[in-house]
Amino acid sequence: MANAKKKEPAQNSGAEFAEAPGLHQGKIRALFATPDAFVSMCQIVREDESTGYMEPTHTQKKLLKAYDENNWLMVNKFRQAKITTVSVMLLLRDCMYLSGVKGLLIAERQDTAEDIFERILFAYNRLPDDVRMPLTPGKKAGATQMQFIHGGGIKVLTAGGRSPAIGRSIDRLVITEFGEAQWQRKAAINIFPTVNKRPNAKVILESTPGRAGSHHEQMWRSALEGTSRFAPLFLEWWEDDSCREMVEDFEPTLTELEYMKRHAGMSKYNLAFRRRGLNTEFVGDTRLFSCKYPSDSYDGWLGTTNPVMPADVLKPWL
Repeated sequence: MANAKKKEPAQNSGAEFAEAPGLHQGKIRALFATPDAFVSMCQIVREDESTGYMEPTHTQKKLLKAYDENNWLMVNKFRQAKITTVSVMLLLRDCMYLSGVKGLLIAERQDTAEDIFERILFAYNRLPDDVRMPLTPGKKAGATQMQFIHGGGIKVLTAGGRSPAIGRSIDRLVITEFGEAQWQRKAAINIFPTVNKRPNAKVILESTPGRAGSHHEQMWRSALEGTSRFAPLFLEWWEDDSCREMVEDFEPTLTELEYMKRHAGMSKYNLAFRRRGLNTEFVGDTRLFSCKYPSDSYDGWLGTTNPVMPADVLKPWL
């Protein structure tokens, strides 16, 4: 750490900017100037297998803004919202440039953890030399962690069906697909109090809706009520370009038109996307579709049996 110099505190953080030989401090500070400045400099492998700079989507920009404004963020997302990618780019930014800041990403499965860490390394290795913080001398980035010269770093853990043991204090935490985890309650009890000890820590907990009555749902309800440390962020799937099918001859049914009226800004192209999904992976089950593409912040929580009272009746009282 002898080669890293500490400077003034970063905005919205108690940590100081770290310096190292060859880095352009003006450019680094500019990467914190707007919520999307750093991620727009990161290169990724796109869905068409091409490589290029990130161009944050409308949905991703919502998360970037919310992260800039809140320390604890709980995200209720739709499937394939690409929120994990932007979350880990923020993790890379903070841990790379803020002195001593340690970050942790927790994934449920090993293959997910490996894929996410590969994205982090891919972006890091392609940053310009004058904004790429050196790693600790003699320590190369491994399969699950990287350590920077200033003492900070990133580690990825796989829960594997059990509550992960973090074993250290952390400053940045990202948990992916919390709703699928079997260890929700233990994580809430064991991990979050440790993070809360650090007043400038930042947390992103992101997931599609999970099981009705689960610890995850209870935490989400508390966030909506304003009684939690978490700020809630609900992401509308119909506002995302990836959730449209440009079928010009699409003719919606009366039921679909009623559905569209309940969603401000929804178009027939969103209805075409929904119908395609219902006719494919969701085999006509609208409840399964809502679990992955919820209509509002109370929708999509799926039980093992049909609810005694319909969700549409319950929602106005929640």
